[in-house]
Amino acid sequence: FSMSVSFDVPSFYSRASTLLTHLTSRPQLYGDAPTLLLPRDKVADDNPYLKSTVFHLWLLGYELPDTIIVVRGKERKIMILTTAKKVGFLQAIVAGRPKTADAAEVILIAKDKTDKNAANFDKIIAECGWKEGSKISTVLKERSGGILAEGGVCDLFLKKLDCE
Repeated sequence: FSMSVSFDVPSFYSRASTLLTHLTSRPQLYGDAPTLLLPRDKVADDNPYLKSTVFHLWLLGYELPDTIIVVRGKERKIMILTTAKKVGFLQAIVAGRPKTADAAEVILIAKDKTDKNAANFDKIIAECGWKEGSKISTVLKERSGGILAEGGVCDLFLKKLDCE
C-alpha cells in the first residue's frame, strides 16, 4: 500500500499570498515582527488543534511534523526546514510557482542530522538577516506546554535563537 502526496498548488499560493499580505499590512497582530516562525514538532495525538497544526493544514493541506516554517512578509518568502523525503514532495510547490511578481518564493531546506542542523539554522538566520534584538513572532504557548520535544529540530532551532 502506497500513497502519493499531491498539493493543491494554486490554493497554497493563494493562501501564502493572504498570509504574507496580512503579516505586512497588520504587523501589530504579530508584535511588529517582520517574521512569523511556525515550528511543528512531532504529532501530538492528544491535542490535534494546535495552532501550528492548523496552520500547516490550512497552508499546505497536510500536517508536516518535525518541520519549521519561516514566513517573511516584506520579502514574500517562505522557508521550510524538514526531512529530505518531505522536501521531495514539496518540490511540486516550488515547481508550480506562479509567474506573478507577488508570488511567494518558497525555499526548501532538507534537515541534516550530521551537524544537528547547525548549518541549516545559520542559513535561515542569514537569509532573514536576523541579529541580536530581531523581532520574531511565533506560537510560544505550544513550546511552554511541552509540545516541542527536547532535542527535536524545533527545540534546537529555538535554542539557537535564544528563545528558551
